[in-house]
Amino acid sequence: MVAWPAGLASQSISPSFIAASSVLVNLSPPKCATARATTGECSPPASALGSFVETAEQLKKYLDLGFDVAGVDLPDGDGVLVLPGLPFDQIIVRLTLPGGKATGILDRNFEDPARYHPVDEDVPRDRPYLISGFESGTEYLNVPPRDAVPAIRDRGRLPVTIEEGLAAFIADPEVLQRNACFSLAGSTRGDKRVPALWISGKAPKLGWCFAGAPHTWLGTASVAARS
Repeated sequence: MVAWPAGLASQSISPSFIAASSVLVNLSPPKCATARATTGECSPPASALGSFVETAEQLKKYLDLGFDVAGVDLPDGDGVLVLPGLPFDQIIVRLTLPGGKATGILDRNFEDPARYHPVDEDVPRDRPYLISGFESGTEYLNVPPRDAVPAIRDRGRLPVTIEEGLAAFIADPEVLQRNACFSLAGSTRGDKRVPALWISGKAPKLGWCFAGAPHTWLGTASVAARS
C-alpha cells in the first residue's frame, strides 16, 4: 500500500459516512468532435453524458485500488477529488477500463515521473483538493497542445494536470473514450513533452506527445476551477 503523507490524514472514513455523503460530481465530456481551437466553433453542452459520484465514494475507489487513504480529510464542496500525494506512476498501473481486466500502462518512454510538475504555481501539492467542470477536450482533437492551451485559458479554464486527469478517470472511467483521448497539458517536465492519457489495446495508458504534434484521437483536457 502507499501511505498518504504524514500530517494530512486525521479522520477515518467509515462506511456510514460514505453512505451519508451527498457531495456529487458530474463529469460531462463535451460532444464536439473536430472544432479547431482558433475558431470557437464548439460550445460544449451544459449537460451531457456523465456520472454522479459522491466524493466519499471517490475516496473509497482509491482504497479499493490499494492506497492507504482511509484517514484523509475530504475537502468541502463539489467536484472531482484529487490526491496529489499519491505517485501517479503507481496509480495508472492499477486502473482498468470499464468492464476490462487489463491494467493500465505507464509508457516505457515516460522516463522519470518525478520530473513532472504542475504548470500553474497555485496547484495544491500538499493537500487533497477538488476540480470542477472537467472537460476531456474533444473540441481540441487534432489541435496540438501548444495551440489548445491558449484557447483553453482564453475561455477562463485551466489545463489539467496528470493527477487531475487520473482522478477524473477514477471518478468516471467513461471520460476516456477510444479515439477521443486527452492531453494533460497542466503538467510539464520543462521541455516539449506533454503528458497524455489514451487507450492502448484494452487498457488506459499514460504517455506523452510533443507539444506541437496534432493527433486526430487526442484532445486537451481542462477544468473550470480548483478548490
